[in-house]
Amino acid sequence: MSKIYLESLSPKGLNVFKKLTNFADFGHLAGGTALALQLKHRESVDFDIFTPEEIKKDLLRKCRKVFGENLEVLINSPDQLTFLVPEKINITFVFYWYKKGYKNYAHKILARILYRGRD
Repeated sequence: MSKIYLESLSPKGLNVFKKLTNFADFGHLAGGTALALQLKHRESVDFDIFTPEEIKKDLLRKCRKVFGENLEVLINSPDQLTFLVPEKINITFVFYWYKKGYKNYAHKILARILYRGRD
């Protein structure tokens, strides 16, 4: 397993990243932040989650439960849901029809990293 560079996230970004574990079964982290967590080549500024299913209306409801009611919704369609959380970080859920060829264990790895030593 490769190392995850959480220092690629700002303190606010890390807080948002922790909350994204609520969506681990929905899709997988993609884009620049996914690379930054693996390569440590830049600071992350947003989160892109790819999902093999169209975006349903109840996803926005769940996002409001997790991130709070004060989301600034920028795009809400069957292909994409993009919003700003109160920390002013952009989150995008994208319907990406091409199925990934691996299992998503990122949420388990993240839980191990974030909660290491807490028994």
